[in-house]
Amino acid sequence: MASPTPQQYVLARFLAEGSMDRYLRLLRAGVHNQVLKTALAVRESFPGECRFSIPEGGIMLWIELPPWANGIRLYEQALKYCISIVPGQAFSTTSRYGNYIRISCTSPYSDRIEKAIGKLGELICAQKT
Repeated sequence: MASPTPQQYVLARFLAEGSMDRYLRLLRAGVHNQVLKTALAVRESFPGECRFSIPEGGIMLWIELPPWANGIRLYEQALKYCISIVPGQAFSTTSRYGNYIRISCTSPYSDRIEKAIGKLGELICAQKT
């Protein structure tokens, strides 16, 4: 029945003045920083045999665990600590990627995330024994 004229005006001005471009630049920089901090924590906490690369423009870390590690078992163990990861097999119709996981970097990096990554590192190491 009625159009939200004030909101449309504000949005039109926001877009016309280039504020959206500035906002997106800040958002991209912030997300990239989150990815870098998460990757550094993974490098420090996970076994040295783990491999990953920094995504170009992405928000997920795709991590290859050591051959002896199991992504599904790690996923199940992580859930007990309220840590959310995705096992690599979720991205395959075969049994490939059994020793892979995906970690999201969408939340602002915090002590809670750092502790969760440390716990994942412990859980991975415990699979070797």
